[in-house]
Amino acid sequence: MHRQTGLPKSEVHLFDNHFAHFPGFQPEKTAPFAEEFVRLARSQGWEENSQDYRVQQVAALMKEYDCHFPTPQVNEDNVELGEEEKELRRYQLLCRECGKKEGDTVEECVSFLQGKPYTNIVDLIDKRRTGQPIELFSDFRKFKKYTLKTPGKCIDRNIAKEDGLLRSLLQDFRRGPDPNGTDRVLRSNSRDFSGRVQKTWAEPKRRANKA
Repeated sequence: MHRQTGLPKSEVHLFDNHFAHFPGFQPEKTAPFAEEFVRLARSQGWEENSQDYRVQQVAALMKEYDCHFPTPQVNEDNVELGEEEKELRRYQLLCRECGKKEGDTVEECVSFLQGKPYTNIVDLIDKRRTGQPIELFSDFRKFKKYTLKTPGKCIDRNIAKEDGLLRSLLQDFRRGPDPNGTDRVLRSNSRDFSGRVQKTWAEPKRRANKA
């Protein structure tokens, strides 16, 4: 079973983004992320699944998260926050966006983000870009199938895990959900972190040649 949640059109956020910095490319700020990136890649001559393609895809997604889920700088009384509090509040915002309980610490937030309901990392951005509903999955197998079978829902795990926020959203499709919500991306050498990752499980021989 899964459910959907979206944003009212009046709350769709428009930001200058990664796509705006390429000469000759005219961004469509309310287009779905995958559609927009494919159009950008074609305009720049990046072959699908090439190193340039994968690096730029993650860079664009990171920029989108910076825009749509910015780090809070002040509290409700307009008092500047400390660095730890800034980070915590950003993770709490992400928990709310995913329909999950807010943690009292960053570690607790990461634990909640790793657990049910499961949400695709690209869908979260599209909710902000387009206002369209996102699917929240209680069944990990259905979430995995949706992510692997739907074009544009995967990014490169090895690149994405370098960013703390993106890392907290990665799921290990080879091992399945972690009942403790532990950050497996840091603990595993597996390349099978699809779902919110690039489809590195496909064509292993060609992937090895690119490494």
